[in-house]
Amino acid sequence: VVPSAFTRGRCGMIDFENNIVTGTTIGDTWRQALWLCYKNGFEYEINSAKNGQEFGSYIGQKRIQLPFFMGRIKMPWVRPLSPIMPPNYPPPTDDDKIADYFAEYLMNPVLKPNELYRYSSWVAPQVDTMIRHLIDSNGKTNQATISVGDTTCADMQDPPCLRLISFKAIDGTLRTSVFFRSWDLVAGFPENLGGIQLLKEYVLEFVNDGLKEKGVEPLRDAELFTYSDGLHIYDHYIDVIKSLMPEERED
Repeated sequence: VVPSAFTRGRCGMIDFENNIVTGTTIGDTWRQALWLCYKNGFEYEINSAKNGQEFGSYIGQKRIQLPFFMGRIKMPWVRPLSPIMPPNYPPPTDDDKIADYFAEYLMNPVLKPNELYRYSSWVAPQVDTMIRHLIDSNGKTNQATISVGDTTCADMQDPPCLRLISFKAIDGTLRTSVFFRSWDLVAGFPENLGGIQLLKEYVLEFVNDGLKEKGVEPLRDAELFTYSDGLHIYDHYIDVIKSLMPEERED
C-alpha cells in the first residue's frame, strides 16, 4: 500500500512525506505513529559494538525504524492518558503504571541495586530550578530545559534514550517538547509521554502558585511536542501492529 502524502484519521493527521503526526490525545497520537512507522520505516538490524564488545538492547533483532519523527499532541491532559484499545487487544500501559512511571522514573532518583541510572537521576534534581526559572521570568524564558545524561553516557552500555525535556510559556500556555535518541514506539511511547504529561502538570501547578503570588495570570496546560531520530517497532510486535492497521479493521 502506497500512502498518500496526508491521511486524516478519526482524531488526527499523518504527514507521510515528512514523518509528522498530529493527534488530540496521547493515545490517538500513538496509534497514528504506529501506522506511520509501519508504512514508512526502514528495516534496522540492531548491531552495536564498542571496543569489540556488543552494546545496547536486543542485539541481533530487527526492527522497523523511522529516520526522523515529530509528534504534536494537542490535548495531552485528556484522561485516560493510556491508549484505549479495541476489545481483545492488551493495552501497552495503563494510568496506574503511568503514575508509577512518573513517581519512580522521573521524580525519584534513588536507584535500585541493579540500576545504573534512571531518567530521574537527571530529571528530579532539575525540576525545582525549571519551576523557579518560569516563575522568576513570568514565563518569559528559554532556559527551562532539562538535560538528561552527561559526558559519562557516551561509554554506557545502554545510555538514556530520553535526552531533553523543554518547557515554554507561549500565549499564556505551558508547552513541552521532548527528544528521544531511540524510542520503543509500542511499549515506551505511551507510558513515557503519559509520565511526561504528569511532570508538566506538576510543574504547571507550582509555577501557577508562584505566578499567583506575584499577581501574574496563571498559565494554561497546552500541547506536547515529541521528536526522535530513532522511533522504532520491534519485530515481535509487527503482527499485532498489522492487525491494528485501519485498512485491516472495521471498528
